[in-house]
Amino acid sequence: MAPQRQHSLRDLFNAVRCLIKSGCGWRYRPHDLPPWPAVYQQWARWLGQPLF
Repeated sequence: MAPQRQHSLRDLFNAVRCLIKSGCGWRYRPHDLPPWPAVYQQWARWLGQPLF
């Protein structure tokens, strides 16, 4: 059984949009968004790329 999500897909998507729009680094995103490892992991899944 897969673990449950801690962050909604909407929040993760908004974080990726913010990173793309602002051009800031993964670790410098606003603090009201999910933590950068969670955002990066979902972004890599959406792109079908291996993590790290």
